[in-house]
Amino acid sequence: MNRPEFEEHVQSILRRPDIRNVAHHYIKHKASGFWLLEYGDKFVGLLGLDEGVIRHFYVEPVYRPSGVQQDLLDHAVKHAFANGATSVEAFECPLVPYHRQCLESAGFVPSGREKTLGLLRWAVDRHTLIR
Repeated sequence: MNRPEFEEHVQSILRRPDIRNVAHHYIKHKASGFWLLEYGDKFVGLLGLDEGVIRHFYVEPVYRPSGVQQDLLDHAVKHAFANGATSVEAFECPLVPYHRQCLESAGFVPSGREKTLGLLRWAVDRHTLIR
């Protein structure tokens, strides 16, 4: 029953300009960046920071107990502020539970509801870090 709404959500993400040409999009602004995290030849995670907005943030479940997601987020935030960003925004949903802990540990504060998803109306909340 949630499938149509989640498929629409995924499609909207896949239609964003940053996905069309990742390398080109994320080098246009100094405060932007796209990081792929690997361990040897294994994919660990990624983070896409688009002019102070975290668009993509994912770490494979097997690597989450190590806390590497915090390192990835901290690196991106440091990069943004070192390159002129005055704030960083991120989005958090209870369907991705490690995001909230990472954001809180980095000093992000809730700054509004972006939308809800699914029949149970899971909240997608915006969090902001200002320096």
